[in-house]
Amino acid sequence: MSEYKDIDQQALDLINGGIDAELSTTEQEKLARLLAESSEAREAHKELESFARIIDEIPDLDPPDYLHDSIQRQISLPAHSKAKADKLGLFESCLC
Repeated sequence: MSEYKDIDQQALDLINGGIDAELSTTEQEKLARLLAESSEAREAHKELESFARIIDEIPDLDPPDYLHDSIQRQISLPAHSKAKADKLGLFESCLC
């Protein structure tokens, strides 16, 4: 994506929210005004919308079983390690 120097983060958030259909009515009105007033915003919107469309076309794939199992083994703590971590308070904020 190009870097848009004249578009602030709030404008980019509106553009992304519009593409993702996550805007309130008020925010949609702000986005419409932004796009009407700024050619750079329209360019960013067009580019991000195209990118989102490409991403949406990528099929969902499940990893092969061997890869899934390998990842699970690497991220799972053995029972004795979890108990030790609990004693140290490492899982206090976890909602597991």
